[in-house]
Amino acid sequence: MQLGEPTDAHADVIVPLGGLTMPKTGINPEKANEIARKVLENSEKKRIIGLCFQSMFMQQKWDKIINFNYIINADLAVEVLDI
Repeated sequence: MQLGEPTDAHADVIVPLGGLTMPKTGINPEKANEIARKVLENSEKKRIIGLCFQSMFMQQKWDKIINFNYIINADLAVEVLDI
């Protein structure tokens, strides 16, 4: 779906990204949840799959407000190899 043209914004699956939780975005989880519910209305599947790094959904408590079906979380590790 592209923004800019009228479209049916309904879907079976929503995949919010963890960057939305960063305080500087100004996006609150209650509003994100409201939008997700509108997009998922009339869907039989209704899946919300969060994708984040460093546990951002949990750190910012979005998992307490949005009923995720799954959260895919990745942790980054830095390793310097001496070759």
